[in-house]
Amino acid sequence: MIKVGHPISIVAFPSTHHPGDTSFTLVVARAQAQPVALALIAVLVVSFVVLMQGSPVLGTLTWAAPLAYAAAAGWSLYELRRRPAEIVIRGGFAAVRSVWDVARRPDPASDSELRLYRIFPPNRVDGELSVGIGHQVYTLRPEDWPKFGRLKDALHAASATFATAA
Repeated sequence: MIKVGHPISIVAFPSTHHPGDTSFTLVVARAQAQPVALALIAVLVVSFVVLMQGSPVLGTLTWAAPLAYAAAAGWSLYELRRRPAEIVIRGGFAAVRSVWDVARRPDPASDSELRLYRIFPPNRVDGELSVGIGHQVYTLRPEDWPKFGRLKDALHAASATFATAA
């Protein structure tokens, strides 16, 4: 049995994409607004041009508009699941929570599905920080992370945990 003198704390670093206290439905609606609007505007502009040329468009609109809506809505949901909202560091491990994850469960400490992965030493390239967390490499830009300096230091310290153990 291993005795720990002090509990390992969990530190969370939110990004500028973090939804905060915004409800899940509002986060999804905001994410879909621009892609859906652009997709439907494109369908309407093309339909207008075809209509001005004297061709029938009603048949095409009945399948093109729903298809454009579905593609735009699907893309926005994919982006919510892919875009990092916060990085949670615990000891030498970290979890990257997406905007989708944070909007559904705001508190990382109560997230029973929080999977922590090993942190590999981060590298600074062209002003951005590339860090391996588990099997994924994340590129972190300073403008997306308000506490970028503290995040960089925490990632270096956490990755050093394994370097000293080896």
